[in-house]
Amino acid sequence: MSVVSTVKPVQLSLVLQDGVDSKGNARYKRRMVGKIKPGANEQDVYEVASDIASLQTLPFIRVEQSAQTELDNV
Repeated sequence: MSVVSTVKPVQLSLVLQDGVDSKGNARYKRRMVGKIKPGANEQDVYEVASDIASLQTLPFIRVEQSAQTELDNV
């Protein structure tokens, strides 16, 4: 038997600052954007994420990207 990998669509998290807690530490919220093509250019993905973040009312902090690969034993 062999293992076959399948790349799943990428998911982005827009990290936004949502004020501070009682100790003065920053609080964050995440807005998820899914179904990004696995082979998409990282610069293009960042630019689109930045454009989406500009529509948010909270301050934009960063973009996080997570990719998953599914392994199947065939």
